[in-house]
Amino acid sequence: MLLGAFLYVVAVNEFVVPVGLYSGGIMGFAQLIRTFLTESLHMDFGNIEIASVIFYLLNLPGLILARKVMGRRYLIKTIVAVTVMTVLMALLPSVRPPVLGDDLLGSCIVGGMLGGVGIGLILRAGSSLGGMETIGVVLLYHYKGLSIGTINTMVNMVVYAIMFFVFDPHVAIYSLICGAVNSVTIDQVYLQNINMEVHVITTADTKELEQRLMTELDRGITKWTVVGAYSGSEQKMLYMIVNKYEVRHLRMIVNEYDPRAFVVSKSGVGINGNYARHLN
Repeated sequence: MLLGAFLYVVAVNEFVVPVGLYSGGIMGFAQLIRTFLTESLHMDFGNIEIASVIFYLLNLPGLILARKVMGRRYLIKTIVAVTVMTVLMALLPSVRPPVLGDDLLGSCIVGGMLGGVGIGLILRAGSSLGGMETIGVVLLYHYKGLSIGTINTMVNMVVYAIMFFVFDPHVAIYSLICGAVNSVTIDQVYLQNINMEVHVITTADTKELEQRLMTELDRGITKWTVVGAYSGSEQKMLYMIVNKYEVRHLRMIVNEYDPRAFVVSKSGVGINGNYARHLN
């Protein structure tokens, strides 16, 4: 979780901000407010990145919502992550000149990927960096068809629309590219957003195996009796939908009952219907 917070700060302070780009989500709003305070009201905050303090204040409603939906443990871990991120971002100076010079495309891609990895690690740790990540996790709890990356993209469109009309369109376009890369990376790191279709073909007695899988993974199973074309022997085929976090656990359980079981998995399947999205 702490590593994720550090990576996110490095992405923003060393790649996004130095080239004049903006983050998405609540951080993007915080950076817009910072620009208004410093350029329109001519307020001087010294070397402190005041956007991080504004971000912390904007997070308070989301943290309250998280407490009501996710409970005390989630709230504490999120507060720790947000606090660490705020302190690091306020104190870690931005690189001048930018790491990649005037390469806007390179900066937004590297910044987006690095920030996405940071947020993804934090989400995998059962926490969030507040902002849209907190709201996204809460929405995931109620709406099965959403993903953290999708929610981020929707909010980013509002942020970047404001940038398009307030700043140079190039700022909005490159910031949008950075946000898109960030969202895709989040979904790849935060594997609970990736569904897996799994077929298990085994000759073992599956009654106890099925019970273990349903109890420990909290997933339903569809099964068939099948016949091997080569051997002519009767076998059982179990069909399940799980997320990528659960595949390793599933294979471990199956291996205990039948080390020679044939396990086939396919990622990224679309699902409609009664499928429970499990949160870490």
